[in-house]
Amino acid sequence: MRQPLKRSSSLFIQLLVGVLIGAAITLIVLRGFPEVESPRTISSPATSEAGAVGIQTTQGQSAPVVGAQAPDFILQDLNGRMFELNDLDGEVVLLNFWATWCGPCRVEMPLLETYFRDYSDQDFVILAINLGETMEEVQAFVDEIGMTFPVLLDNDGRISELYRILGYPSSVFIDSTGVIQTIHIGILSETQLQESLNQAGLSL
Repeated sequence: MRQPLKRSSSLFIQLLVGVLIGAAITLIVLRGFPEVESPRTISSPATSEAGAVGIQTTQGQSAPVVGAQAPDFILQDLNGRMFELNDLDGEVVLLNFWATWCGPCRVEMPLLETYFRDYSDQDFVILAINLGETMEEVQAFVDEIGMTFPVLLDNDGRISELYRILGYPSSVFIDSTGVIQTIHIGILSETQLQESLNQAGLSL
């Protein structure tokens, strides 16, 4: 008398597992697999509009998208000087989000330093934004690499959240009118750096 009950229970479990697997496959098809540590560049199309609307952040400001105004912020550097992004109107700006423990950041920094020294006289500035590390840790890294561009301290991660930074290094290229032209996630090759700076309006 118990045999049919066992068989019925087994069939129910198999049916439930099948439904769950089907739902998972449907989600993957609809949403795709998440991209992990995949360096990629998002460049602005020729027809991008400065007034493009981005996703809203928790602060109610637009998240950065190509073709939109870069969200403003104020951060302090290692010397206590305050930097506001909007004060850099008229300059091509590269925001580089990084950390001392990030191996690719260490590889990338000397290239950024070279380009900053070569083109800083053309209204070009790099702001290296460090996430949540101590001043001592950051200063030791800066001294080791020999960085001369401003290094800003994002102590509470607020600016990294505002820019939706998901991996390091990440670079945001902003033209002289404050519009984002390229967003690059991952280490920059020299070719990618040149192309992104050209896109932002810097003459190399």
